[in-house]
Amino acid sequence: MGRERFPERVLLNRERFTEFEETFSLYVLANPAEASARTVADLASSFHISPNAIVRFSRKLGYEGFSDMRLSIAHEVEEARRDSEARDGETGTLELVARTLEMCRDSATERRAARLMAQARQVLIFAVGETAYPAHAFACRLSQFDGKFEFVTYENQVRREMGHDLEGTLLVLVSLSGETAQVVSLAREAAEKGVAVISLTDLHPCALAQYARLALYCCSPQREVGGVNTTDLTPLVAALTQLEGAYLREVGEAS
Repeated sequence: MGRERFPERVLLNRERFTEFEETFSLYVLANPAEASARTVADLASSFHISPNAIVRFSRKLGYEGFSDMRLSIAHEVEEARRDSEARDGETGTLELVARTLEMCRDSATERRAARLMAQARQVLIFAVGETAYPAHAFACRLSQFDGKFEFVTYENQVRREMGHDLEGTLLVLVSLSGETAQVVSLAREAAEKGVAVISLTDLHPCALAQYARLALYCCSPQREVGGVNTTDLTPLVAALTQLEGAYLREVGEAS
């Protein structure tokens, strides 16, 4: 874990949380200033838990301990006061790619995603808009190793393919916002039918990730200039390249 902020660390580790850790993370997310001003003993008393449980939670998120987490959150609160949106808008491509690679390189979630792709009988990849271009390139490269990979252009085609092999189908859905209506709708239908979904979005809470068996992330915040979408797709390409490498290692095609 590197430079991720507290909300991002929660997203990346949520599937490993205990019931207490889920409750505690929601409290901190809703009250970061208050949480960062309290002692571990005070928090433990409020949640009727031992201080060690909070320390373990801190370390699970990649902090050295509670004090490290507390200071980091306090710093994030101060950054927010200095207009975090403007600060994020100035983040350059190299930093976004570096954060993406630091987050997903050889991560446990990425290895699980590679394993799901290796085990599936067919892997359908779907995206719309600008994100479709890197997603299509990703599908084309992997299809050269195994014909089960297919980029699907239309929603209804995805639905037809899912209907043929519910158990053997894996659906990879790419949407940086995680709120694209067509993509979220397919994820919801797939989850209802028991079809495994891997989502890939920018690192923030979104509807798409809620329906995914595995949620993957990159650091590509949405940007607009004069009403035109200027979101940097380079971090998405980096994340897909990392996933491609993880898959090839999983099936023994890469050293």
